[in-house]
Amino acid sequence: MKSALIATLSALLFATSMFALGPNVADYHVVLVPVFHFGAGAFGSQWTTQVSIASTSDHVDMAMALFDDSPNCTSLDSTISSTEVRSICKGFASSSGSGVLLYVPKSLELAELSFNARARDLSRQASSAGTEISVVTESHFRNREFLLLDIPSDTRFRANLRVYGATESFAPGSLYIHPGGESSGSLEIYDSRDLVAPLVSTRINLSAPEAIAGSPFLLHPAFVSIGDLVATFPQLANVPKYTIRITPYQTIADPPREWSMWAFVSITNNETQEVTTVSP
Repeated sequence: MKSALIATLSALLFATSMFALGPNVADYHVVLVPVFHFGAGAFGSQWTTQVSIASTSDHVDMAMALFDDSPNCTSLDSTISSTEVRSICKGFASSSGSGVLLYVPKSLELAELSFNARARDLSRQASSAGTEISVVTESHFRNREFLLLDIPSDTRFRANLRVYGATESFAPGSLYIHPGGESSGSLEIYDSRDLVAPLVSTRINLSAPEAIAGSPFLLHPAFVSIGDLVATFPQLANVPKYTIRITPYQTIADPPREWSMWAFVSITNNETQEVTTVSP
């Protein structure tokens, strides 16, 4: 009986020590690649996204094995050295278009890594090298209202609003996830010449974030997209430019949570598929 008890306690202590030594989300900087999309789009476009990461440090071991430079992504690993440029395997693209989250050890300065995300229409690659998409850290996320300025309402273009929820850290060693759902935030859109009376006032509901099974790290953030703002809100066609105000909702639960969001608008020319981005 005593031997069995000792064996049980030993197993429990071993499991506890293994958990303590496991990956801890609080030990990583969170980085958002906002777009990681492959496939057909409007007007015959065929979109691809190239995400490249390089390091000036001797060696970086990211939290998740997402890198593979081979076409079939058969040899995934999480390492970046100072002698190579790594690419994210396209198999990690989200069907919702919510981008990809990366985790950089806090033992490194973010300045030791360089990121580039480029969206490109392959059906017009002879005339365009693509458009750079800003890669952002959670320090860019806002827990109060913010603006996206002067979006043109010209019908020769389509404007896509993408909104992302942050991962909310609220205690050492823990991670509270932006839940998505019915109280994510509010969306107001104004004539850019008048930020007093909104033309549009509505709620935005973010989807739930997504994780790889068995991993403590999220792969895709909470997210919502409005694919063509003028088509969705026809009143915007009556003004030359409009400005978007996004306000994350806060909860009065005990303890209160301050949800954070980031957003940007991609403006795509219907004829050339050239993309312009507007961010906070």
